[in-house]
Amino acid sequence: MAKLLAIRLSALGDVVLCTPLLRWWKQQVPEAQVRLITGPAQAKLLQHDPNIDEIWVFQKEQLGQLRNQIQNYAPDLIADFQKNTKSQNLYSGLPFLSRKLHKQNLKKWRMVHGPKPNSPCRHVVQRMADVFSGFPVQDDGKGVGLYLPPSPPSWASELPKNYLAIALGSAHATKAISIELAQDLVKTNPDQAIVLLGGAAEQNKGEQVKRAAPQRVLNFCGRSNLLETAWLVKHAGHIISGDTAVMHMAAAFGKTMDVVWSSTIPEFGMEPYYGSQQNFPVRYRQVHDLKCRPCSKLGFKACPKGHFKCMNQIAAWNVHDKSMDGFSRPVSIV
Repeated sequence: MAKLLAIRLSALGDVVLCTPLLRWWKQQVPEAQVRLITGPAQAKLLQHDPNIDEIWVFQKEQLGQLRNQIQNYAPDLIADFQKNTKSQNLYSGLPFLSRKLHKQNLKKWRMVHGPKPNSPCRHVVQRMADVFSGFPVQDDGKGVGLYLPPSPPSWASELPKNYLAIALGSAHATKAISIELAQDLVKTNPDQAIVLLGGAAEQNKGEQVKRAAPQRVLNFCGRSNLLETAWLVKHAGHIISGDTAVMHMAAAFGKTMDVVWSSTIPEFGMEPYYGSQQNFPVRYRQVHDLKCRPCSKLGFKACPKGHFKCMNQIAAWNVHDKSMDGFSRPVSIV
């Protein structure tokens, strides 16, 4: 029996990007077992994944208990997809094979501060796959995956048959679609029903966007939990998102998408991961000629320069302005 212990404590999008690795191990390694240690919110999002035998929720005050669970589980491989002090404290000193994600932080630092490298970072899924070296595991080409409860949310009947979903939230404000751009997107797509996605922190933001067309905009910010948000993503006709968890949720369901890259860039290696067996139906919206972009590998609470040109210089578009069929790589539009 081959036992995998995967560790990815946060954030939501990064945990979604781990799902192919867990599937590869579960489906390709004989007599495989998979345990995942992750944060409370992330655990709820992945609770229906059939490729995970058990999820252990990380709580800092329960470090000793988790170490005991690892000791009793006796994994054949500890795959540390987080690689920080918290994750390494979970298994440091334990007598099990452990391997860590190569983050390429120096290369990202150079992208932010210069001189710029000639090549992008390898995709994080590819870098996570390096930990499986020597094991009978390979990329199945199916991309990331999410699994939902069998029953739809209680409010599913309220939704129009075809809607555009716009994600308003982000853990870092400079990666979130602005109120102004979202309002312009509502106006630029006058025949489109629109559903706004986000948490409780974006509820007021959603109400401001809704004022642009209250009859055809539904604000689900703060109204849906993570699995319900994933359900909304799955059933949307098209997704507009920043560099956020919703972008990765959309890839999990093979959705067509426009991604707004503001303070971060695709070259950091955190692009949506559709896998090699399907097309890449994504358009990138970004401002290429800003010397201050990218300003961070993660994002900030506010634009460090105060002008937020990486967002404010992006004009709204009609989601049907170009066919998205047959894309083999993202189309980048200023």
